[in-house]
Amino acid sequence: MFLYLLQFEDIPNKFKLGKSSRPHSRFRELELDFGYIDGIGLVEYSIEDLEYVLHRSFKDYREPESSGNGKTEFFSINCFRNVVDQIMTKGYDFDIQVQPKLFNA
Repeated sequence: MFLYLLQFEDIPNKFKLGKSSRPHSRFRELELDFGYIDGIGLVEYSIEDLEYVLHRSFKDYREPESSGNGKTEFFSINCFRNVVDQIMTKGYDFDIQVQPKLFNA
C-alpha cells in the first residue's frame, strides 16, 4: 500500500492525504475531480495503517472540499511539515517531488 500527499494547482492552501495500492492510477482519477497535481509525496508501507494514524493525528487541520472523490481527505497546508515529520519519525523513507501536470500530459 502507498500513502500519498498531493497538492493541486487549483487548491494551493491544502493538500490531500490518502492511500492507494495503485497510486498513479489514483492520481489520474483525482486530477479529474481536483485539477493538475503540483506536488507529490509518496511512501510505501505495509505494517500499519499509516493513513488512518495521520488522519486522526491531524484531524483539527482537516479542510474538506465541497465535492469530488476523496473530498474529505484534504488538510490545511499549515500542517504539511508536521505530517512529513511524523512519517519520517516512524522510519519511513519519504520522497517529495514537484512536477506540475505530471499525470495529465
